[in-house]
Amino acid sequence: MPQFVTANGAMQFEQYGARADAPVLLIHDIGLQLVHWPPSLVEGIVAAGFRVITYDARDTGLSFDHPADAVDLADVIANGGGIEAAYTVTDMAEDACRLLDHLGQAGAHLVGFSLGGMVAQRLAIDHPERVFTWTSIGSSAGAFPLPKPGDGLLPAFAEPTRSQQEAVGRSVVWAQHLGGPRHDSARVGIGRFARAAHARAHRPDGAARQLLAAAGERDRSARLRKLRMPALVLHGDADPLIPVSAARHIATAVPKARLEIVESMGHDLPEPLMPALVAHIVALMRGSETPR
Repeated sequence: MPQFVTANGAMQFEQYGARADAPVLLIHDIGLQLVHWPPSLVEGIVAAGFRVITYDARDTGLSFDHPADAVDLADVIANGGGIEAAYTVTDMAEDACRLLDHLGQAGAHLVGFSLGGMVAQRLAIDHPERVFTWTSIGSSAGAFPLPKPGDGLLPAFAEPTRSQQEAVGRSVVWAQHLGGPRHDSARVGIGRFARAAHARAHRPDGAARQLLAAAGERDRSARLRKLRMPALVLHGDADPLIPVSAARHIATAVPKARLEIVESMGHDLPEPLMPALVAHIVALMRGSETPR
């Protein structure tokens, strides 16, 4: 697997499609690795004539970790915060820029899911000349919400596990809750990748640090209003984590944004909805002028 080296350490990435095709950088959610992207999403974008780039963000998968103390996320959630983040969403956006530098790309189309949507927004704000279009899926223009202490999800996200089997089980439970009632994430969503992902790498401290970075974000609305590149906001009408109002807010703030509310989709990327998601993303990218 190819990697590139930053001042902080090495990062893993993969490419799919012809090098001559316009690049599409996929940016994933908290704790999710490049193997969590549905193959049908990658293949659909490649079949439409684009080159797809996926990568493990810092603190996930096979990319570098951060020399910070372990975070007691259960304590953070129970007490509503109070721990300083080891890095920011801006730092994660700069990592994405370094990947484009390594690949010799002046810019790319961006597709970000959840935290990845926040990173894509930040990259578009700080480096608009490098962003052809951006797609935000299941994200917001401000801070990412922490799980609530009483919602029963704390063990699945924050408490330590005693075995790989237990860790995989909790990841599936978390994915199934976020995926909503219409599509079983363990069968057709991100949850189905849990076992392979855990065998590749298990980085709960990294996921906790990423969550703290996202939870510490400030509202980006004012800066989003200054963006002029085409944008797409995709959001499930059954998302239990980030309300549809967050997507409407992004679409209202961004001058050239199109909003698509996806029926029956939770906070997930379910296989039955993949053809529609790919069609929306490809339509946005094909409708823009891509520098060569």
